[in-house]
Amino acid sequence: MAGHQAGALRRAPSRKTFVESAAFLAAGSALCFITALFPPSPRTSIPLSLASGAVLLACAVLALTVLPRLGRRGIEIALVALILGGAVTTHTAATELGHLSMPIILLAGIPAIAGLLPRRATWAVSLFALAAWALALGFGEERHPIDGYLVALFAVAVPFSTHVCVRMVDRLSALALCDPLTGVLNRTGLELKATTAQSMAARAGRPTTIVAIDLDRFKHFNDEHGHPAGDQLLVDLTTSWQGHLRDADAVARTGGDEFIVVLPGTSPEEAATIVERMSTASPTRWTAGAVEWRPGETLEAATARADAVLYSAKQGSARAAVPQPREPDLPDGHETGSTATGADAG
Repeated sequence: MAGHQAGALRRAPSRKTFVESAAFLAAGSALCFITALFPPSPRTSIPLSLASGAVLLACAVLALTVLPRLGRRGIEIALVALILGGAVTTHTAATELGHLSMPIILLAGIPAIAGLLPRRATWAVSLFALAAWALALGFGEERHPIDGYLVALFAVAVPFSTHVCVRMVDRLSALALCDPLTGVLNRTGLELKATTAQSMAARAGRPTTIVAIDLDRFKHFNDEHGHPAGDQLLVDLTTSWQGHLRDADAVARTGGDEFIVVLPGTSPEEAATIVERMSTASPTRWTAGAVEWRPGETLEAATARADAVLYSAKQGSARAAVPQPREPDLPDGHETGSTATGADAG
């Protein structure tokens, strides 16, 4: 669960990432120009090599100027340009080394691609590069008996390397972005997913609601039943919540018994219904406070306002029952939590 949730999260590419992409594109451009100046074969297409070098050089300039504004999409455009340049180089290559250069560079670059792009985008780029290379090799100006074996070899090596790197990045992301006990997001993972979700909701003209949740008398539960039972209660609780949340929603554990739920495209009034369903399915009692995430407001400021609503609700609540663990042999008889909502609380 943790790996799957974190697998879709990647930090936005930094300026350094685009500088490195520009350097790779410039290196590819230089290789094309060198090929045109010193043709490895009399049949090497000098005009095609020069044109490819010019295109890659132009892409390198764009990587430093225009593409950073596109974020991750800019990285994908730069990779496509680099792949097409490599395919042209393979098409005009006259030696086995020229035919091998592109898949070797691809294998070396897959870990970096997996670290920059989401899982599906990583697979798309890797398979597109493999297909472009195989087509360039098949219709190349120079063919060698070993070409068929090379295609078969890299048709296995590239997908295998992509699978391993994607799994490795997912696991590292889970360690960095998810709570190890419950598998929901931690503060870092929440910031990444919540910011993206709020931006998408804002572009659609929809609000985003922040819900702060605090378990009622969880310390007493731990004292009475022990910490292992308390840990299991947290796992059961977050599992029950996720059954009532969408993929776009985010739930994070921000403290021992404190959680934040982000509901993009949802008003505080609509969130009250969702929170009520979560409460009904919960194995223990808790209190919640919800506010609308204001445009231009930081996540920290929005959660602080939600916390204020939450603790106001706690102070006004007379209920003080200690939560009890769900007994598997008994019918469901759990207690529900109180909910406080408000768009401008704080």
